[in-house]
Amino acid sequence: MINTDKLKAYFKNHATGFNNSKNKRQLCMLCQVKDFRPIRRRIKELRDSGFLIVSTAKHQGYWLFDIENHTEFESEQFRIMQGESASRRNQLRITERANYRARFPGLDEYKLFEEK
Repeated sequence: MINTDKLKAYFKNHATGFNNSKNKRQLCMLCQVKDFRPIRRRIKELRDSGFLIVSTAKHQGYWLFDIENHTEFESEQFRIMQGESASRRNQLRITERANYRARFPGLDEYKLFEEK
């Protein structure tokens, strides 16, 4: 099992800033696992708690965004990651609505949630 506190400390001490980014292989070695998926879940938990771990589709690696000491490039990477997240949310919303329409043909999806 991957220790979230250990992963958080590792990011703080060894992966702050883009130049210190860590790739999947390095993080798997740290956590002594072969499968990256559990690490990705811990990273999600850290992000959900407000810990700013950045990764983008263009650049490999994960790194901690330092709010008080960051470059313009790092700010741009953070903005790109936010945009990628928004795009994924929109794609999931489209899929969710299509699934809903397939499951309940002819029913207005918003009527289900109206107060009666």
